[in-house]
Amino acid sequence: MLRCSRWTVFGAVRGVSRLGAIGRKLSVIEARARYRGAFGRLSGAAMRILHTSDLHIGKLLHGHSLLDDQRHVLGQITRAVVEQRPDAFIVAGDIFDRSIPPVGAVALLGEWLTGLRTDAPEVPIIIISGNHDNGRRLAWASALLDPMIHLRGDPDDLEHPVHLTTRAGEAVEVWAMPFLWPGALPPPAGESNSQEAAFRTGLNIISERRDETRTQVLVAHCFARGGAETDSERRLVGQATMIDPVLFEPFDYVALGHLHRAQKAGRKAHYSGSPLAYSFSENSAQKCMLAVEATRGAPPSVERLPLQPLRPVKVVETTLEQLLEHGSHDHLRDVYLSVHLTERTVHRDPMQRIRARFPYALELRSPLVELGEGAHLRVASRTGRIDLGSDFESFWQQVEGADAPEAVKRAFELLRPDQGGLQ
Repeated sequence: MLRCSRWTVFGAVRGVSRLGAIGRKLSVIEARARYRGAFGRLSGAAMRILHTSDLHIGKLLHGHSLLDDQRHVLGQITRAVVEQRPDAFIVAGDIFDRSIPPVGAVALLGEWLTGLRTDAPEVPIIIISGNHDNGRRLAWASALLDPMIHLRGDPDDLEHPVHLTTRAGEAVEVWAMPFLWPGALPPPAGESNSQEAAFRTGLNIISERRDETRTQVLVAHCFARGGAETDSERRLVGQATMIDPVLFEPFDYVALGHLHRAQKAGRKAHYSGSPLAYSFSENSAQKCMLAVEATRGAPPSVERLPLQPLRPVKVVETTLEQLLEHGSHDHLRDVYLSVHLTERTVHRDPMQRIRARFPYALELRSPLVELGEGAHLRVASRTGRIDLGSDFESFWQQVEGADAPEAVKRAFELLRPDQGGLQ
């Protein structure tokens, strides 16, 4: 049985090496140059927030581990926190990619939190669980953590806000709402179990306890109606899973997670998006974290701080010959690559040949096997006996877009098993 102490899970704070400390000091110097000015225009009374979400630590991209990529981008997030010294750092769910994450993912989370607490000990950290996380598993050690780390995964904790005071002396209530599955909280009277019903119940709990004299911040993981998806979110089926952005109006800022593109959701809410691209549909997206000023009774001001991946994701449409024999694609050798072949030609071991030159090629698409959305291979209609010849000709026509040549038909007739071929 694997035994994992809380030191393994959350990092040995006292065991940080001297070399690591020197490296972090150099990173702080670099961060000052990179992120200077994110809060430069903020009013003195505003609450300053850095907001990220959807880390998906332990994620595989087409079978390839992204732990090194995640360590790289988490380092950038740490440097932003160290430089900006916000009043709160928020991570709005989907900390892990799976409800039972692999050991390497848990260790990376511990390493990252240790660095944050060592380098920015005065910054409160507020983390909620998302739909990829098991909330109670994620928050099991919350009572053992540094009191500046607020890890929320249990809906029953919703009635207890995180109370903060900004550097300017403003009082703030941060309501940390983990992802709510239908039935996680009892629905309001007259409503059936749904995610939106659970969300409304959660907001009712908050409304009964909210102190209107304080700045109000909500952290939630949900699909706001009207949001733009990518291919990397886990689908939540049905309108009842969508949250009306009007419900966010009582708050001064709503830090959202779930959608992987940075975007607004109504007047008060923003998605930071994921810090890395987790599908090839995000190949053109600039990933970021958000620097936010939240002032009681006023719309929030939000600025995007760009994040740079260790390796970007790219899609290339070309022929195999152009990809392998021309130098125009050499800049793609160190990126995660999806290759879309344009020719209708059968190649021997195409992925092996591509990876010999582009070691991070992860996906290969070809018109030979992609017939278009909603397309299906059909066999010839039959009224009785199976006709393999007609089935073969129909198959060839749909794959190749043309009738089979006579030579191919003759070869099939020689090989077809019902005529004694291949025996």
